This record gives sequence, structure tokens and C-alpha cells, in this order.
Amino acid sequence: MKRPHSTMSAAEGSRTLATQEGLTLASVPPAPPPGSAAVLSQQQQQPPPPPSDSVAAGGRSGSMHQLFIRPTLRSLLAEGFANVRASQASVRRTALLSAARSLSLLDAGQSGLLVEVLLQQLDAETEGDIQSSLATLLSSLAIQPHVAPEPIATALLHHLHHSSGKVRAQVLASLQKIVKSKTLSADLVELGLESGLKQLEDDHHRVRREALLLVAHLTPTDPANAVHAQAILSRFTSDTDFRVRMAGFEGALVLHERDVALDLETFYWRAVHALDDDDYEEVRTQALHLVWVLSNMYSEHMVSARGKAHSSEMVRLVDDGFMKICNMVMDPSIAVRRLACQLLGSIKNVRTGYLLQTLSKEVISKKGKGETWTNRTARNQSSARNRSMPTVEQGLSYLPGTAIGEMELDMEDFVLSDSGAAGAFIHGLEDEFFEVRMAAVDSVCELSLRSRHLASRALEYMVDMFNDEIEDVRVNSIQSVHKILSKVDLKEEQIKMMQPILEEANESIRMAMYNLMAATKCPNAECLHETIKSLLQNMNRYPEDRLSIYQCLKGLGEHHGQFVELLVEPLLGMLHVDLRFLGAELHMEDSTYVALAIVILNAGADNTNVLHLLPSFVARHHRYFRDKYPALFPSSLPFPSTTSSTSSTSSSTTSALSSRSSSSSSSAVRAEDATLFLGAVLANVARVVNLLHAARYHEAHRLIRVSSQDLRRIAEVDAQRAATAEFYLAYLRCLTIVAQSHSGTGGNRDLVGELLFLSYRLEREFVGLDAPALLQILRLRLYARLLLFLSSSSPSSFLEGGKEDTEGERASLQQGVERLQRFCEERMLEAPAELGPFLSALERHDDLSPFSATLLPREPVKVEGALKRVWADWLKPLDNVDKPVAFPSSLYHSIHIEAILHNVPPTSSSAIGVDGVPHQLLVYVTLPDRTSQLWPLRAGDLKLLGDGTFKLTTTVQLYVNQLKWTEACNVKLDLVLAFGLDAPSVDLRHTTAELRGLQQERVDTSPAPEWKGPPTPADKLRCLRSGLLRLCPPHAYAVLPTNPHHPKK
Repeated sequence: MKRPHSTMSAAEGSRTLATQEGLTLASVPPAPPPGSAAVLSQQQQQPPPPPSDSVAAGGRSGSMHQLFIRPTLRSLLAEGFANVRASQASVRRTALLSAARSLSLLDAGQSGLLVEVLLQQLDAETEGDIQSSLATLLSSLAIQPHVAPEPIATALLHHLHHSSGKVRAQVLASLQKIVKSKTLSADLVELGLESGLKQLEDDHHRVRREALLLVAHLTPTDPANAVHAQAILSRFTSDTDFRVRMAGFEGALVLHERDVALDLETFYWRAVHALDDDDYEEVRTQALHLVWVLSNMYSEHMVSARGKAHSSEMVRLVDDGFMKICNMVMDPSIAVRRLACQLLGSIKNVRTGYLLQTLSKEVISKKGKGETWTNRTARNQSSARNRSMPTVEQGLSYLPGTAIGEMELDMEDFVLSDSGAAGAFIHGLEDEFFEVRMAAVDSVCELSLRSRHLASRALEYMVDMFNDEIEDVRVNSIQSVHKILSKVDLKEEQIKMMQPILEEANESIRMAMYNLMAATKCPNAECLHETIKSLLQNMNRYPEDRLSIYQCLKGLGEHHGQFVELLVEPLLGMLHVDLRFLGAELHMEDSTYVALAIVILNAGADNTNVLHLLPSFVARHHRYFRDKYPALFPSSLPFPSTTSSTSSTSSSTTSALSSRSSSSSSSAVRAEDATLFLGAVLANVARVVNLLHAARYHEAHRLIRVSSQDLRRIAEVDAQRAATAEFYLAYLRCLTIVAQSHSGTGGNRDLVGELLFLSYRLEREFVGLDAPALLQILRLRLYARLLLFLSSSSPSSFLEGGKEDTEGERASLQQGVERLQRFCEERMLEAPAELGPFLSALERHDDLSPFSATLLPREPVKVEGALKRVWADWLKPLDNVDKPVAFPSSLYHSIHIEAILHNVPPTSSSAIGVDGVPHQLLVYVTLPDRTSQLWPLRAGDLKLLGDGTFKLTTTVQLYVNQLKWTEACNVKLDLVLAFGLDAPSVDLRHTTAELRGLQQERVDTSPAPEWKGPPTPADKLRCLRSGLLRLCPPHAYAVLPTNPHHPKK
């Protein structure tokens, strides 16, 4: 059968494709050889086009990915596409490599033309390695969603008659790649299966291997064909070449993935034989996978106990498979040992006796009359006497006064266990390679969660792994013990072994230990007391761990209510508080007092007797602690010396506004009334919006001022609602600017720029906003752009040469409308009715002044639920204003930075933020001469601490090429979040200071920040054209660059 060809030639295809890309025919000349002077001159004469605002902002005309990849595609079309048919083989190879790199950028038409060119070249190609490359490239094209696979698969099948075995093997591998991703027609599947069966007798081992796998992928799943395919695969598991034997087992796994029921007798014993006798680890790896699959599929099937066909002792297949896999833990290959340890944890329903045997190296057991080998093993391994010397009952002839070495052993009473499970996990945990130890720890943890008996015995070995030489293994073992504690409790000696590990310098180990101790249940009060003292000592040793230690102490208090009652007096004695005397109140900012209060008060929630033993001032301090640390303290406690009193808050807005005294404000923001008080304040916000629409700007200003005071008070004392209060504080500032713009007191463009920045801040800094709230924020941003446009189109602006600014702001208005409409479509919201007439007027260049009233937000932003704010807390470097760091100005100075990030996702250079807009975490360094540097953070710099909190650890290299500094100066360090702007050129021009978020004054004349670190071009352009949101107050780092020309005085 002859394959039909397209009437379009390769040259015509390349010219058509070039025309589609906007290139002239003259721009597709015969390509010169790579590296020639012509190519170099073309590259020098064709600089990449400058990026546009819409591309940098992720707008309609492209994306950042296309911005930097598109020149590669154009160069392929203009220079490399025709080279697929070049006369030189090296040029053809280079062209195919370039085409492979650009496949993801081709659309349906371009991909179809490329397929035609490659198929024609496949017929004409004479070089074997290039034919293999063509087959690989065609298979990559075939799996694209817009490419039909049948023509490519048909063409590849015709090349199975090639004389080269390497080419035939690659063609078979390419067909496998296609059938894994695409569904072929029945005739084509039958033809491919027939061709694959013919290739099974080939002399080349790669051809037989790929043909076996192709047969496994194409065999119909009906019983008759499945049995025939399994017979073929099992026959090749005894092939002379190990790669073909591996393919036989791998093909059986492919059939299993296709829901074909594997024949147990056909494959199980062949796989077991391969585990014992095959010399190649690749074959043993696939056989190990197959044993694991069959053991889980036919777990209750009975097989001979020792693999003997005529043995009368039978065991379940899952138990026998478990023992066979345990045997492989001592395999010579590290890959096989690691895989065996991994698979053991995922085998279910294994008898307890075999599980316990994995943690015991004893292989001698006593014969018992009427006992099966299985029951005997389970009974002996579950006995505590298993770990002691044999006794009289175990078959030893022993007389008093007889030396142990002279005891007589009756060998007829004992049997040597044939179980491979003996000591399997002990060998795995003691393996010399940490990969095997990691896998063993994971499997022990998984099996312990399903067996309480194994968990109690495994804890001893898992705690020993805390002292492993590899830190990752230690962290994994600590986390695994944390999971096992849901089944059993630690013993006192094990807890004492854990306490010295708190002194580890590795932060990951300490954090894992804090989480483990929070879930630990101490057996007695003395053990609990020692644990608390160890944590307090660690807080002095590592102050940056304070919050993690607080969380750990909370867990200890919740789990030990009875023991804490016995420890109240010694714990308060650590603070020099004697309950027999009336002493002074403790300082509420003392970290030791806070830590002990966390333990005692959380224990008091479970055991109220604890509260009767505390000084009276603790009840008052508790109200402060629960507001400052809401996640660490109980919300309410029945203290005996206090009476529950609540202050009522008027439901009307007027009464909430009139109570302005400090006492009423203090009582209103208590936890029990904070919700009502915040609701009254938010009702005032809605009234402000109504007053703006009624043009009652003076009343709106007064109400904004009063509501802002209330929100500041809530943010200060109520941590749970602080983010919501700060959100509405920023929103009220937006309404203030809107009121000033309408009342004639806010015509300043800087104020409107601030409004634009605040809209970005509301969207990016606060987490938890729903779609209607985001819609109101986007509408507010569109209103800010309208105010900027109206101020730019005024006569004074034209006299200042602002005509170009007006056109840019008109374009930004159109982009704002389109984004608002797109947002409504994506979130299935109804778009504001005013957008249609406004967009029509904008396109007709009509006067937009009337829309300043219609586009004004008609509803306030309503928040459903609690918000979270993106923020950071500096840990290092510490303040060194009194002791600046001196370093040579000609060298780099490393600044080690540590911080806690809250509600910030881990990002990398390709991170995507809200609504698909890219964002990235950065360190912004500002030098005394106002030059600045940007240092990107990578995902590896962040470690998850829990509850959306991350620990940042990174290093920036400070270089100061400054010979004039003779005194110490402060370098300002900022943690910022870069986010995409809707219209970077307009937004950065009007809101540079605000969007940078780094200085109060405008910095239009400041130099652009210098990018540091290992960036890609997309990283650099994206962040330099983005808004930067400060996550915490700037940190001053004092430095003193020294140089030999100006020595320090």
C-alpha cells in the first residue's frame, strides 16, 4: 500500500508557513551553514524587537513566553525550516533539533505543514541516525492535540522494513509513544499489532524489546487475545538478552495497566525465579514490580509455603509475595534494595507475624505438633520470649550449673525458618545508602499505621534513626514517628533521647522535632517538666524559633491537663513567682512568661483545677494574650476570681459612632463583641458610599474619619480581624480620594495615582476576597484611570505636552474595560451596565466627563469571612546600627537574610499569581546613593512551617563600588512582592513611588533597580515593569566599605 503524499513540496510548505508568520519570500533564502559569517551578520543585523506594554502585562497581543520565544520561531522559519532538506547531514540534524525545541509554539496549520515536510524527508532520507530523529520528531508531533496521528503512524509502519535495526527499533518506540497518547483506528491497530509480532523474531535486541512493548500496548483486551499476548510475553522473559527479558516483564505490567487480568501461574513463578537467579538489576526491578502487582491482585490465593510444587504447607500469595520482596532488601543493587523497601509499605493485609518478623533477625523456631509453618511463625514472632535465650520449654536440655556453651540442643525439635522477612527492615534501616534508608523509613511508617503491634515495636528503631548521619533521613524519621504517634505513645526513655536533638543547628530538624513534641504524650509529670525546660532553653538558644516553640507548648498543654496541675508551682517558680505570697505582676512581653502561660492555660481548658492555682493577674493577662495570639490561647476560660461580663454594643450606627470614649472603645473590641462592633463600622462604610452618590462630601469625610479610628483600634487589639480592618482602612482611603476629586479639593494627579496603587494593594495584599469583592476593586481601578485621563485631557495638560500621555491613558482605559469584562465572563458575573456606553464613547473619542459620576462604585466592597494579609517578619540580619559591618569595597559582601512569610505561596521564576498574572518574591536592596538592586527568591529558599507560613533563608551579595565612603551608612533591605500591572507604562509613570512601595517621596528620577542573581530575560523584564508591594517595614543594615585609599580613621 502506497502512502498518499501532499501535492505541496517542502519548499512551498516552508514559504507558505513563512508567509503566515508575516515574513516575505525573500526572507527565506537557502540557509548558510551554521556558524558562517552570513548567519552571524544576519543575527547582528536583526536585533530582537522591543517589548510592548501589552505583552509585558500579559495583554491581548501576546504573553511573556511569546515575547522571548517568538524570535526563535521566526529564525526557524526563516533560516532553519528549509534546512531539513539540506544536502549536508550536519545541517539537517541541526534543523531537526531546532524544530523539536519549537513544537509547543506551532499552531494547527503550522504543525500540519511541518508534518508534511518531515514525512517527505523521511521517505528521501538515507542517513540512519537522521531517520531515527525524524521518527522521534514525528511522534512528538503526533501527540499534539491538533495533529491527526493516523498519517504519521501509517508512514512509520512502512519504515519497519528498513535494513538498519536501530531505525526499526526507533520506529517501534515512536509508535509506542503515539499509541500511549492517541487512539488509532481499528485497522491501523491491527496492522501495527501484526507488524509488531513479525519483529519479535528479529536478531537485534532493541527491535525485539520495542516490538514486545508495542504488542503489549496494541493487544485487544478480550480474553482470547490477552491470553495469547501473555504467552508471548512470558516466553520472552527467558530470552538470552537481559533487555528483552526486562521488556517481557514490563509488557505484563502494561497489560495490567490496561485492565487485563494477568495469569498468575504464567508470570508469578517466572518473576520469582528472576528475583533469585537473574544477574541484571534491570530485570530484577521489573520482576519485583510484577510480584508486587500480583500479590495485591490475588492476595488470598494460596501458594506453596517455600515455593515447592509438592509442599503440603500453603500460605496466602500476599504473604509469600511480601517475603519475596523482603528478600530483595539484601540485593547487591542499590536500586533494587530501594525499590523493595518502597514496595513493602504498600502491601496490605499481610499477617501480623510476618510484619513483626521484619524487625527481628531470629530465624530459628520450635516445631509444634499440629501447627502449620505459618501459625508457628506468627506465634513465635509475636512472643516476647523471642528475643531471649532459649529455655527448657523451647527444647534445650538444661541443668542447673551447666554452662551455656555446654547445653545440649535437640535439633529435631527446631526448624530453620525459610522466611525472607526476617530482619528485612533492620537491614533497610541500616543500609549504607541513604536512599534505601529513606525508603525503609517510609515503609515502616506506612505499615505501622495499619498495625498497632508493628508500630509499638517499630518506634524503638525509628527513634534510633534520629541520629542518622544524613539530615534528610533524620527529618523523615522524625516526621514518620509523628504519624505513628496516632497509634502508640512514646516511652519515657525515647522522649529523653529526643530532647538533645532540639539543639540541632539544622532548622528543618528542629521544626520537625517541635511538631513531634506537640503530639507527644509524656508518661509522667517529671518527663513533661523536663520537656518544657528543654523547649525553654531552646527558645533562648534560637530566638527565631519562638513561634514554633509556642505552638509546641500549646500541644503539650492540651495533652497533659492532669500533669500540668501538678507542675503549676514549679513552672511559676521558674518565673520567681511564689504562690504563698502576693507578688508583682509579670511582664506580659516576657517570652518565657508567654510560653509558660500557653502551657498552663491550654491545660486549664481541659482541667479547670489548674485555673484555681494561678495568681489573680493571669485572668487579666489572658484577655491580652488571646487577642495577641488567638491561635495559641483558648478563647474563654472559667477563671474562679472573675465574673463573666459583657458589654453591649448598640446595633444602630449612630450609637456606635457616639461612643468615642476610650473605655467604651476598649470594651467594644473585646472578642465577644468584636463582630458586632466591626459590623457597625462596615455599615458606616456603606453609608459613606451612599453619601458620595448623594454629593454630601462633607458628611462623607466626617464619617470616614470616625470609621478609620474604629478600624485602627480593631487592628491593634484583635488579631483575628486585623487583616479585615486594614483592608477597609485602605478602602476608606480610596473613598477619601474619590470624595476629594468630586469636591474640587483633590485634583492633584499624585492623589489619583495613589488611588490606582491602592486598588492594586487591595487586590494583591489581602487573601480571601471573593469574586464580587474583586469586581468592585477592578471597577475602582477603572474609575482611577478615568480620573487620570480627564486630568491629562485638560487644557493645562496639553500646554505641558501631555498629548502622548492622553493617548496612553485612553489605551489603558480600554484595557481596563476589557479586563473587567473578561473577569465577569470567567467568574460568571453580570458585568456593570455602564461599561457598554462607556466603551462606545471611548471608541468614538467622545467627552468622558459625564462618566465620572456613572462609573463611581455604587456598592461598597463586602468581605465574606476573615481575610488574611500577605506580610513578613524579619529575623536576620539583626540591627547593627551601633556596630556596622566593615568589608573591602572591591569585594562582595554576603548578607544572610532570614524571615517568616505569612500567607505568601512559594514562588519560583515561573510562578503565577492571582488571575494568571505572574508575581515573584524579591529582596530589594537600596544603597545610600539611592541606587537599588533586585534579588529574586527561588522556591528552594522557602520552607513550609505550616498554616500558610514559610521560613525564608537566602543570601544576597552586596557589591559597593564606591571609593568616597568614609563613614558608616545604612543599606535598606526590603522584602517585596512583584506583581503584574494592567498597563505598565501608564501605571509606572503616574504611581512610581506608590507601586514601588519603597519610598514616601516620588522617585521618578532615581536610577532603575539593577537586577542581580541568575535571572532569565523574562524574569528581569517582568519584575522591572511590575509593581512592588512591601511585605514588612524596611530593615536598616549598617555597612562600612573600606578601601586602601581611604583608610578608616
